[in-house]
Amino acid sequence: MRNKKERIGFFIHPSARENWKTKATNLYERTPFSYVEELKFPFNHQLENTSAVVVVAGDGSIRSVSESLMAREDPPALVIIPGGSHNGVFRALKDANISVSVDQLIEGELDKIPLFRPGLINNQLFNHFTGWGELELLHARTSENLRRFFYPRNYRMFAAGFFAITRSLRMQDNPEYLMRIAITSPFVGPIKAVPDQDMYSDKLTLLSVQSAPTRLQSAAKLGRLLFHSLARLRLPENILSVESSASFEFEYAGKISKANADGQIVDITNNNRISIRRHDKGLKIAALI
Repeated sequence: MRNKKERIGFFIHPSARENWKTKATNLYERTPFSYVEELKFPFNHQLENTSAVVVVAGDGSIRSVSESLMAREDPPALVIIPGGSHNGVFRALKDANISVSVDQLIEGELDKIPLFRPGLINNQLFNHFTGWGELELLHARTSENLRRFFYPRNYRMFAAGFFAITRSLRMQDNPEYLMRIAITSPFVGPIKAVPDQDMYSDKLTLLSVQSAPTRLQSAAKLGRLLFHSLARLRLPENILSVESSASFEFEYAGKISKANADGQIVDITNNNRISIRRHDKGLKIAALI
């Protein structure tokens, strides 16, 4: 039972889908001792006596909120209502059955939520995926630029993928991977790419796309990658190679200074070396069902 002094904070991203905004507002009105605010960044909202933070947003915003909560001494639980384009963290939590019901949230029954230790890429936090390489960064940048122009959500990923593939083919001679992704969960965005990946295990899975011998073959490979992504189909291994490590550790030497972390581009400059590991601290995080 929730102590009357403990509150629940609802934070709604202004660009979240309207149906999820409505769900959050209705839930807020049903929840005693709660408050609602617009989600702003940096996330430095006052959270005194707050037992849970309910966030309506996408993966990038969830990452920013997670990073802020992890820096606090005794952070409240983070409960997610999906509000973005991909909602990979929400899908991964739901897939792992790490969720709370509306009644559990209202009653404050959050003790059974396990601690989740996010990943770190050169000390930059990520919850469910981080990626680097020309294709991955071009896609992330293009998608973000289209978002600023209020490009329709349903077409943004297709347009970003098309532009990224077109530009990446000009870099055919680049010896680096076109794309490399490290994941904590089965999902890469909305795609369940690796069914046996567990968000809470020590396993780390790496997905890679390399350029083919000719530009035409690379175009065919990347076109298939785009099609499977748009159709939300499992990615074939002849497009995306899969490597797994029994321990959540990875080292990579290469001239990479930026990475995509849960949809946000972050600076990972570290003497041309990438290091991936779990965070030392944990955070209670769950999907609202």
